[in-house]
Amino acid sequence: MEYELIDETLLGETELKENYSKFIDQGYEFGKKLMEHMDKNVKIKDFENAFKALSNLNLNLRDDYLRMIIDVCPNSPDQLRAILSPLKLTIPEESLNAVIATLKKFQ
Repeated sequence: MEYELIDETLLGETELKENYSKFIDQGYEFGKKLMEHMDKNVKIKDFENAFKALSNLNLNLRDDYLRMIIDVCPNSPDQLRAILSPLKLTIPEESLNAVIATLKKFQ
C-alpha cells in the first residue's frame, strides 16, 4: 500500500475533497464515508473566501471565533447573537445582518 505525505497545513474543503477523492477512486470504504460525512455536514462551500469576507467586516472578533461562526453557520441574527453572547460583546444589528448575508453567499 502506498502512502502520500500531506502538509500539516489546514486544508480547505476543496483540497480535502481532492485528496480524499483518491480514496473513493480506489474504492476504499473510509474515503466514501468521509465524503458522505462532508457532503452532509459542511455547510459553507468556500471556507477561505467566507473567512476573508467575514474578516473584512471588521467585527473585532478573533480568528477562532470567525471560524466557529462559519462552522456553525447561523441562519438568523438571533442565532448569531446566541453564539456570540458568551463573549460579552456589543455587536450592532447591522453587523449581525451583514454576517448572515455574507454566510448565505457562500452556502
